[in-house]
Amino acid sequence: MFFVLSKVGAVLMAPPTIAIVIIVLSAILSWTAYTKTARLLLTAGAISLVLLAFSPLQALVVLPLENRFPPAPFDLLPPTGIIVLGGVTDEAIEAARGQVALNGAAARLTAGAVLANRYPKARLVFTGGSGSLWASELTEAESVRRLWTSLGVPQARALYENKSRNTWENAIFTGKLLEPKPEERWLLVTSAMHMPRSVGLFRKAGFSVIPYPTDYKTLGNKHDWEVSPDPATSMANIEIATHEWIGLFVYWLTGKIDALLPGPD
Repeated sequence: MFFVLSKVGAVLMAPPTIAIVIIVLSAILSWTAYTKTARLLLTAGAISLVLLAFSPLQALVVLPLENRFPPAPFDLLPPTGIIVLGGVTDEAIEAARGQVALNGAAARLTAGAVLANRYPKARLVFTGGSGSLWASELTEAESVRRLWTSLGVPQARALYENKSRNTWENAIFTGKLLEPKPEERWLLVTSAMHMPRSVGLFRKAGFSVIPYPTDYKTLGNKHDWEVSPDPATSMANIEIATHEWIGLFVYWLTGKIDALLPGPD
């Protein structure tokens, strides 16, 4: 039930979705006696879309997440293992086209492959089942196994967790698979925006994690506060960030993480 609610809630509470609903409602009301209300709603919806597309709102909601953990240094001590989080493939496209389809978070996989070569004694773990609301025979774990194998990533020390459907289950099921010990050090590879929530969940599951953030959406400098030259990307990033902030609040409220915004130790 938690999984279903989180998926439905992510769609309904996305700022672009809310703005579109307001505009559609204004169009409906414009054909009734409530024309004044329709004009007010249309104005509110239009202003919302402009702010989402062109204002520095993206920097306001994304930067605190992406800057929460610094990039991992190159000269890390060899870790016990490398955990790469799912959320990187498109199951529907893969099923239709017959080949692995990667989304905007694919840098998690390339980072995992690079780290596996850099630390040849570390275990490599991918965690991800099916994130679809509908029944699917495909799992991200199997897709990634095929992709990494074709790219020459060593499989002798690779493990694949294929039951999890969200980040909380990533942490729980990976913990059961690996049974981490306090002295072990695990690199956690995921998107920079997703890192605070992921770190909080994996700490709760007993892992001593070293964050390895990937696929940043911001530059991390003053240019992030300028008018966005790419409105579609700006709205998409705000939608992702909103999902993360809501997820952090819900996970903290339900006791799945210990801090509202997990940070460095």
